[in-house]
Amino acid sequence: MTVKKTFSLIPEKRLLALYQAMRTSRALATKTSSGNEALVCAVALQLAPQDALAADDSAHDLRHLKGEPLARLKRGSTAELRRGFHSLPTLKSTAAELLYFAAGVAMAQKRSNTALVTVVILDGSKCHGREWTAALRFVAAQGLGLIIVCDGAAKTGNLRGKLVEEPGSQSEVKGLPPVLQVDRGDAIAVYRVAQEALTHAREHQRPTVLRAFGQRELGPSDPHARLDPIRRMEEYLRSKKIAYKPLKARLK
Repeated sequence: MTVKKTFSLIPEKRLLALYQAMRTSRALATKTSSGNEALVCAVALQLAPQDALAADDSAHDLRHLKGEPLARLKRGSTAELRRGFHSLPTLKSTAAELLYFAAGVAMAQKRSNTALVTVVILDGSKCHGREWTAALRFVAAQGLGLIIVCDGAAKTGNLRGKLVEEPGSQSEVKGLPPVLQVDRGDAIAVYRVAQEALTHAREHQRPTVLRAFGQRELGPSDPHARLDPIRRMEEYLRSKKIAYKPLKARLK
């Protein structure tokens, strides 16, 4: 008797590629970035070679996903990639300043080809305040194909009472990019939300904010939030009857 596979909107080959990317990301990540694999891989895996990705230079997993050879990463090279990885400024820059930097990259992309996308990954705890809102308004006014990934909630008090109050999270808010909220540990959810944002960026030159929440924000009421992202991905593959085996990162 054969077991029928259940339907998935994401092709099986793509799901396995996402799982392998998460395993490789875990092998390359630092202690501080471990556990972030679902968020970064589900977004970065959907980028075209010509798309731009702006993040901290120490994000070796992202640099590898953007095409940097593992051998070069092992040598500790920090040279700028020609394949579209842009190192964010690190000298006490605010989230707003980093967003303006990413906007500059997106403007260059737009001049080259309006179908190109720029993704910037920022520390979500710093993405708030008047300067941040002003930067969001600037990005929206320029009509940029920019995806702004805010990893974590803004440190502005009780999150549960403020979700719908975040700039852009209500459809009636004018002049701001829309905000899509997602569980950072759920690779499938991130993939689908990022896919929607990328479509709007490519076809309509519309920026989108992806606000990723984790266990601290989702709380103990959500048992899945406590699970390791890779384990959650394995559970999903099993639920879809997709054959897999743990994939070790090929670091040689």
